[in-house]
Amino acid sequence: LGSTVYMVCIDAKTHELVSGTSSCMMCKKLAINAGIARLVVRDDAENFRVINVSDWIEDDDSLSGKFGY
Repeated sequence: LGSTVYMVCIDAKTHELVSGTSSCMMCKKLAINAGIARLVVRDDAENFRVINVSDWIEDDDSLSGKFGY
């Protein structure tokens, strides 16, 4: 599809923005399989990151044997 997804990570208990988060393996797989091209992740009120989903395919961290966030 080539779409862009915008993510804001909010703590469920405090409702505050959580900075520096990463997508889990399941979320990565869902984004890849859905044909999403980019994720824009809001880190704080001023900063964001653009993640190209194709980088997850080229640099598949599940092949390293290291898992986690």
